[in-house]
Amino acid sequence: MTIVSQDTAGLIKKAMQGSLAKFIGKTYWVNDFDGWERFSKVTVTDVLPTDTGSFVVVFKSAAGKTLKSYAMNTSEVTQLFADSTYFLKYDPYTKYKWSSSVWSQIKAGNVTLGMTKEQVLLSWGNPAAKDIQSVNGTKIETWGWSNYDVVSFIDGKVTLIIM
Repeated sequence: MTIVSQDTAGLIKKAMQGSLAKFIGKTYWVNDFDGWERFSKVTVTDVLPTDTGSFVVVFKSAAGKTLKSYAMNTSEVTQLFADSTYFLKYDPYTKYKWSSSVWSQIKAGNVTLGMTKEQVLLSWGNPAAKDIQSVNGTKIETWGWSNYDVVSFIDGKVTLIIM
């Protein structure tokens, strides 16, 4: 029989968390993770080690609801917070003062004519390829995604969408 004090259990948990403990207490905004509401504010409240050596990240939403990630290994947890595909380190509503209709399009994953590059990035994520051409003195920037969607920009605004 093994008896472990509360303090010992806490130290063991801390040792298992290792560098992942640095995420506890940090606030993020959901970009695209596990079907959670996009651009909602969440705070990491814990990183729970599992019996299999992976971790479940526990969040609290701004409304006080507890949300849990699926089990991940250490590098997946680190990548989760390093890649803005999943979580943003800033409040997008404060950073970008766009209309509610633009935000609705972005949250729905839509791209429309006239959107800016930032709006397209938030809606569809980073493109797999970028190309810049000059036609009759006009610079045309084209982005392509791995699903073969293509968007072209003139003067930083969407002028062509191929899906």
